[in-house]
Amino acid sequence: PEGSGSVMINGQSILAIIPARRGSKRLPGKNIKILGDKPLIAWTIEAAKNSQYIDHIIVSTDSDKIAKVAKNWGVAVPFERPSYLSTDEASSEDVIVHTLNWIEENEGILFDYFILLQPTSPLRQTKDIDQALELMEKKNASSVVSVVKAVRPIEWYVILGEDLKLTNVVKELNNGTGESDYSQTYYYNGAIKAVIVNDFIEMNKFFSKNTIAYVMPQNRSVDIDNDFDFRIAEMILKNRSINE
Repeated sequence: PEGSGSVMINGQSILAIIPARRGSKRLPGKNIKILGDKPLIAWTIEAAKNSQYIDHIIVSTDSDKIAKVAKNWGVAVPFERPSYLSTDEASSEDVIVHTLNWIEENEGILFDYFILLQPTSPLRQTKDIDQALELMEKKNASSVVSVVKAVRPIEWYVILGEDLKLTNVVKELNNGTGESDYSQTYYYNGAIKAVIVNDFIEMNKFFSKNTIAYVMPQNRSVDIDNDFDFRIAEMILKNRSINE
């Protein structure tokens, strides 16, 4: 169930957490839906297992089917996620705290870093994981989060109000005053969140003033939420030449 973990970043131990609950309203059963030649979650498991820095991998799930698939792909599923942490309202932070507490209480292990790897980002590669961790160490950051450059300027986005009336997002953000440069706009792609465990426990959140960005390309940033996203990922995998 371990990652390769043959190399350490400044002597720090790293836990990878893959959260995969059974509920998915927009794309039922998506975490084990076959993408290319393997279940969706297997793409993330393989990327984590091939990391030179990750020491241990755990899948947190409330599903027997997902647990079986994860174990077949060689990772640990040491507990069943409680139902209260498997709802639409449950936060990633609460899932992380539960996992860290379970490991400490049942295995007596305290990790220095953890990295959250959503199975809905199958195009994320091992090099993204390792480079993000290296960047975090190089910048002496408390956390690193993956982002992708926006394909449309934020000035184009609008808020729809009553009777379909439009309000420009930029004006709304600036309260109608001032000018800002939104030409270099990025958004979170959901592929990677790595945090120093002690900082996370203290803040109970991923983001702080010492959070940095790891920039990923568009063709490795697909976040699968519905069938359209799934088809996009399939297309990219079938055309590997456009993926680099």
